[in-house]
Formats: sequence, C-alpha cells, structure tokens
Amino acid sequence: MKRKATDIILLCMAVLTITSPAAAHDYWLEPETSQAQPNSQLPVRLFVGMDLTPEKEHPYETQRTESFTVMGPGALETKPVEGGKPFCTVPTAESGDIIVGLVRKLAHIELTAEQFNDYVTHEGLRYIYDIRTKNGTLNRPARENYTRYIKAIARTRTGDGRIFTEPLGYRLEIVPMSDPLGLAAGAPLPIKVLFEGRPLAGATVFCYGKNGTSVSKSSVTTGRDGTADAAISGPGLWSLRLIHMRECAGCKDADWESFWASLTFHVAARGASQHAGEQSIPFGNVTLEQLLETSPEWQDAADAYQPDPASVAYLRRIVSPVTVQVYYGHWCSDSKAHVPALVKTLMNAGNPSIMADYWSVPRRKEGEERPPVNGRTLTAVPTFVVFVNGVEAGSIIETPAASVEKDLVAIIEKAQPELEPEAK
Repeated sequence: MKRKATDIILLCMAVLTITSPAAAHDYWLEPETSQAQPNSQLPVRLFVGMDLTPEKEHPYETQRTESFTVMGPGALETKPVEGGKPFCTVPTAESGDIIVGLVRKLAHIELTAEQFNDYVTHEGLRYIYDIRTKNGTLNRPARENYTRYIKAIARTRTGDGRIFTEPLGYRLEIVPMSDPLGLAAGAPLPIKVLFEGRPLAGATVFCYGKNGTSVSKSSVTTGRDGTADAAISGPGLWSLRLIHMRECAGCKDADWESFWASLTFHVAARGASQHAGEQSIPFGNVTLEQLLETSPEWQDAADAYQPDPASVAYLRRIVSPVTVQVYYGHWCSDSKAHVPALVKTLMNAGNPSIMADYWSVPRRKEGEERPPVNGRTLTAVPTFVVFVNGVEAGSIIETPAASVEKDLVAIIEKAQPELEPEAK
C-alpha cells in the first residue's frame, strides 16, 4: 500500500512543571469530519478539556511537540504553521485513509498526596494506589513525568481502513482491530492496547461519545492479550483514551512516569429511507459531498447565491472555534433555499475556524412525531444551531430574520468570539 506521510521528528526534550490537578485533563485531536472532501482541506484541532468538552484549543507549538505525523493515501504533505489554529490543516488527495498522530514532549507535575491518590483512583490506576499503600508512601506528595500519544483518523472519499489497524510505533497506543469509520453505530469496536510494542493486559480504556451536547462515557478493561471491545453506543464524535503508569526507575526528579494515549474518530448515523423514492437518500450525519450529490440542484443554488460581503468579511476574522449544526430535509423548500446559502457563505469565508456539521432529516409521516436527531428535538427544518467555543450560542429555525449569513453573524457576535484585527 502506498503511503504519503509527513513526519516531523524533534529530538529534544522539555519539562513543563504544573502544580494543579488540571494536568489530568484530556488532550485530543479532532478532525472537522471523518469523511473529508477530495482535493480540499481538512482542519484538525487540538483540544484540551474533559469528557470531549473543549476548554481550550491549542495551536501547533514546536517547543511542545516531540513528533507530528500525517500519513495515508488520503492525505498530501502537511506542514503545520507555528502558533496557528487549527493545529494543522491536511490537504486531501482524491481518496484514501488518513492518520494524524502527535506525541507531546515529556512534561512534569507535582501533586499533593490527596490530589495524586484521587487522580490515580479516578483514572483506573488502582494498582498505583496499592503500591503506595504497600510502600508506606500513601501520604507523601508525588512527582510524575508524563508523555501524551494522540491519534485521530479520517478518510477522503473511500478507504479500506487497513492503515488504521497498524501501530504507529508509539510507546503507548490504542490500535483498532477493524475499521472504525466503517462501524455501525451501536456496534462494538475491537481494539488492542500496546505498550512498548507488547500487549498491555489489565488496562482501563475509557470510551467517550459526543452526539450534539450529549456525552456518554463507559470503560473496558483489556484481557491478557491486550484486547477489548470498546462500546460505541451511537453516532457522533468518539474518543478512546487510557493512562499507563509505573515507578520511574532511576529518575531523580520523579517518582512515577505515565503514558497517555488517545484515539479519536467520528461514527456516522445509518438511516433507512421511510418513503418511496427516497431509497438513495442518506439520513443522519452526512458529508457536504453527500448532501450536494443527493440534491444536485442545491449545488446550482449555492453557486448562484451571493452572500452579504460584510457578513463574509466578519466571518473571515473569527479565530474562536465555531460549529454550525445544520439539520435539513432534502424534500423541504426552506432547506433548499437556505442550506445552499450557508454553504456558499462558508465557502466564501474560507475560515477553517468555522465548521459545519450536516444532518439529513427524513420526512415526517403524517400523524407521527419526528424522533430526536443527534439528541435534539426539532420543531422545523432547516434548523441551524451555532456553537462558539463549544457553547451553544443560538439558532436559526426554518426561516432567517434577515439572511442566513446576517443571522449567523448576529448570533456569533453576541458570544464575543476572538477576532483577527480588521484589515486597514
């Protein structure tokens, strides 16, 4: 299999000292979508937060990066921009799978006895608590060195998922044993955990799933062969992560060393048609490509639409992450009028800080209530739900007050996002 890769390896080491339990927060790479457009750009963000809820977005920083890798036939050469957000933007090829990998440099933390004991218990590291009890050090502060190994996967058009099942060679790594992007929502994902190239038994792997604003959490424990079945309970963004810790033999500045691994991907909803003539219509979470292929006249409408120049100029200046969840019906005249307008607006803005997440909604049968979509009860379509910095800021329901782009700007302005200075 031919692989195209960017592998920037930085062989120096830095130590970051932190004095609060916030170091237990998660880091994850989040592609804008797992189904990228061919010959386009795929923004990938680096977030820190808890339970897939971002608290801060990090830029690419050479001084904190041990290695950065983009590989797979679906990606072209990727060069991250120092200090830039998103973390990286991957140029996509015509088709194929994509892996984005990041190793953060060694960092250091010092915690009180209470903080450390709570942390290892919460993270499924009870054996560390037991070692401290046995050694009589349970009431002593703890010094810890730690390294993060972070992966995310995506696909351009089509792929077989084989590269996802191959290790990158990280010291700690979660390796899927089948294609996560071909997974049906609700089906388990078989995984293997490797530490220093060998199966890691008894490891607690946490599984976080985010669908809209709803977050689910479960955990599995690896068997003697390092394998487990991760519970993927539904569609949405998923992140699997674990921590492995051991005593830091020969370390003068640390008692413990830990290794953090994560794997992030999207699982699409699989919807069945409910009406004659809709057999080819995809329902649930769809890509922009699927939306436009299903309704070609929407592409014509997007090409013809002329968005408000002042609104486009404002959207170009936005630095804070913005996500627009778009719930539409291909059968709906209001959707046909306003969704292509949004598509053209975001295309003209060309701002990787603004992402759109498209949800195709089936026609409601007469006399029946429409079931929730992406965990949200819809009163009408189209519905545009706007998130700024991960927080819901407002929505446009059915028909905008002015226009899609002007209403979108009004909602975002109220959330006071970070903006680039106006061009003089």
